Amino acid sequence: MGASLNARARRWHLRKEEPRPEVLCVFCPPNEHPECAGDYMLVPNRESNGMPVWRQVGGNCHLYSTRGESWMVSLSGADVEDCASKGQLCLVQHRGYMPHRAHGLWRVNEGKWFPNAEIVVTTQVPNSLRITAPHGPSQCVGEYQVENRRFNGMPVWTQTGGRCFLYSTKQGHWMIGMADKDSEKDIGTICRRDHRNLMPHKVGGTWSRLVDQFTWKADVDIKVRELGSREALGREAPPVLQLNVSNSHFAGVLTAFAGDYALDPYRRVNGMPLWRQMGGECHLFGSSHGHWIFCQKEAHIDLNVGVLSLRDHKGFFPHEAAGHWDTLRAPGQWDPDPDIVITSTPENKAPTLLHVSGPSAYAGDYVMEPGRLSNGMPVWRQESGACHLYGTKHGHWMLAPLSAVVSLDFGALILRDHCGMPPHATEGVWERCCDNDTWELDPSVTVSLPVTKK
Repeated sequence: MGASLNARARRWHLRKEEPRPEVLCVFCPPNEHPECAGDYMLVPNRESNGMPVWRQVGGNCHLYSTRGESWMVSLSGADVEDCASKGQLCLVQHRGYMPHRAHGLWRVNEGKWFPNAEIVVTTQVPNSLRITAPHGPSQCVGEYQVENRRFNGMPVWTQTGGRCFLYSTKQGHWMIGMADKDSEKDIGTICRRDHRNLMPHKVGGTWSRLVDQFTWKADVDIKVRELGSREALGREAPPVLQLNVSNSHFAGVLTAFAGDYALDPYRRVNGMPLWRQMGGECHLFGSSHGHWIFCQKEAHIDLNVGVLSLRDHKGFFPHEAAGHWDTLRAPGQWDPDPDIVITSTPENKAPTLLHVSGPSAYAGDYVMEPGRLSNGMPVWRQESGACHLYGTKHGHWMLAPLSAVVSLDFGALILRDHCGMPPHATEGVWERCCDNDTWELDPSVTVSLPVTKK
C-alpha cells in the first residue's frame, strides 16, 4: 500500500525549502521515447500534488508529480490536470525530492514499466566550465567545453585544447580523467563523490584530488564554476602580457622572446589562454603537464617544447603564478632564472622619438609608429625618409631601407641582442652589412634621444 496522504504531506512540507530549478534536462536513449528528451522550464505558479511542474521547451511534454508520489513525464499537458499516473517516463516514490535529486531508476513505458539507467534528469547543462585547483594537479585546470556525448547518462566536458575531460563514473561521481581510457576504469585525478545528478558547478560538498596511487585528499580550494559568454571568449585573461628579460643572466639567449604578447581570445591550449608575440612568431601557452612555456614557433605548442618554463601553474595566469622561470640551457637541462619578469600592465619605456647618426641614408630622426610592433618590440619610421628601425625575430635591432622588408628580417645596420631594451639603451656596437654579406663593426652608428631644442 502507498504512503498515506498525511505521510506524503509531511515529507513534502519538510522539503518545501528545497530549491526548485528553473530548468531541468531530460536525457533519453535514442530508441526510448526521444520525444521526451530536452530542456524543461519551470511553469510559474503551477503545481501538481503540491510539487512544481515543468514544460518541455519547444514541445508539449510535461514533468509533474502524480497522486501516487511519482515523477511523470507525459506527452500531454492535460495529464497534469488529471494528475494521471500515465505517461512515457516515470520515477516512483520521489518522497518530496526534486526530479534530479530523487532516488531510484527512471522507468520507460513499453506497455509495461521497465527500469532504464540511461534515462537521466538533471539541472541545466552548462556549455563552459572553469576548474581551478591551487594545490594541483595543474594539468587538469582551465576551461572545459561540453561535448555531444554522454558517459553513464551524464554530459561530458573536454578541456579546451587539451586532453583532460570531466565525466560521471558508473558509481555516480564526477571525475576528471587524463585520457579516454580512464572512463572505462572509472579513474582520474580530481573527484567529487555522489553528485546525485547535479551539474559539477552545482553539486555541494568538497572535491578531492589524488595525491598518490591510492590516496584521495579533500581539497576545499578546488572550484568548478560556469563561465559566462564573455569569459568563455577569454576576456577575463589579460589582453596583453610583457616579457622582460633585460636583467636575466641568459638575456642574450632570450632576447628574441622579449616584448609584448597579445591574447588570442578564441583559442585555448590545454584549457588555458594563449598569447602570441605582437608582430612575431613566439607564443606563450600552457603545456599538457600544467606548465607555462614560451616557445619560438606555433608548431612547438603541440610538442610541449620551448625555452622558458614556469612549472606547475595551478591554473594561475603567467603574471600571477608562483615560482620562478627556468631557461633551457641544453637538452634536458633547465636552469633557474629568477630575473624573468612577466607583467600584465606593460611598461612603455620606448621613446616616441629617436635620433640615428651614421650613414646619411639612415641618419635622422625616427618617430614611433603607433600600435605597430615587430616581434614584440616597437617600430620607428624615419621622419624624412622611408627607413625603419625595428626588432628582428632573433632579438636584434635592425635598420631597414623600407617598411616592406621589416617582416623579412632584412636590413643594412644591426645591433645584436637587445635583451628587450630600447635601441638607445641597448649595449653593444652597431654593425653594417658589407658587399659580401658579412657584417663589420661600425662605431659611427649610434641611436640616441633627440636633443631638445630650447
